[in-house]
Amino acid sequence: MSSARRADDTLAAVLAALDASGLAGDTIVIFMSDNGMAVPFGKANVYEQCTRTPLIVRWPGVAGAGRTDDEHFVSTMDLFPTLCLAAGATVPEGLDGRDLTSLLKGGSQSGRDQINTVFHESSSDQRYDMRGVHDERWSYIWNAWSDGSLNYRAENMQGLTWPAMRDSTDPAVAARAQFYLLRVREELYDLANDPHALNNLADGGAPEELARRRAAMDAWMGSTGDPLHAQYREEVINA
Repeated sequence: MSSARRADDTLAAVLAALDASGLAGDTIVIFMSDNGMAVPFGKANVYEQCTRTPLIVRWPGVAGAGRTDDEHFVSTMDLFPTLCLAAGATVPEGLDGRDLTSLLKGGSQSGRDQINTVFHESSSDQRYDMRGVHDERWSYIWNAWSDGSLNYRAENMQGLTWPAMRDSTDPAVAARAQFYLLRVREELYDLANDPHALNNLADGGAPEELARRRAAMDAWMGSTGDPLHAQYREEVINA
């Protein structure tokens, strides 16, 4: 609550200063977050609750006040080409992001029915490579680091939540904490029926959906030149 209040107060102060400068009508304002909450299964992961973050754009004359888009998957990587075009600059070739202007005007764009997510290493420089592909219903994750013995460690475990999970006498909570430490190579969740991603279906629970997400992951890693693509193909696609 305190953090949310401070964010609101700070943003209000920035907008007030912008109004006082007389430049509000010529300024694009973007409110965003770089990750989810700093708790287990939140920050420093590729779960939906880690990467589904706020993105609010105020662009006078372009973005309609109060308009919400809950159909297209977008990324903060889309901001760079958007701002380049807004400034009249040439958009470099080979970007992963795409211009958002038509969406901000209330239009639509094809190819925005899923999003891919990536995590490399924690603040302690420990590698925990993860890749995710998510759409409106399904969330698929490949944990390249998970080997059954390496324990995950990240800054989201430094508060009070992780010790409470780790020391819990509730068998379900204890099992969840153990899963968080070790993970498994693949995770698949049906977010329509399991919105908190508690029931991993990757081990035979939804074979057709798993095959589709594996194919989508394979194609995306290949198109982006992901350095772990060969490993993914060897372990998953050609296994």
